[in-house]
Amino acid sequence: RGGMFLFSPSKPQHEDALVWQCKFCRVSVGNTHRCSAQVSSEQLRIVWTSGLLERERVFKPCNLLRASKEPDREGVVRVHVLTSPDSNGDSEYKQYDVSGFHKRDGPDSFEAAVNAVAFSNQPLSGRFL
Repeated sequence: RGGMFLFSPSKPQHEDALVWQCKFCRVSVGNTHRCSAQVSSEQLRIVWTSGLLERERVFKPCNLLRASKEPDREGVVRVHVLTSPDSNGDSEYKQYDVSGFHKRDGPDSFEAAVNAVAFSNQPLSGRFL
């Protein structure tokens, strides 16, 4: 074996963060990665490794539309995201599937936590639910 392992599991950035060990992928685009999903009052942060590098996606409340359990796929929560506008003013709608939770209540508690953040700073009117 030997060699040097450079990755050390990340700690939540916020003290109030709830953490799930799970898997995630961007729907219809990416590979599935084992990850740590961290939800705080300020963001959803997904951290995973790619080779020896730690990677992350951070979603602020203004970018989270909602999370919903997939009715035909037990244990899968789909996170709906609208990116911040780019220099042309364009936003992109993206979906991420989060699954493989280590605890039985993982999908339910993750969905509830993400929705609490998603709806915390945004009025419901005018949002596509």
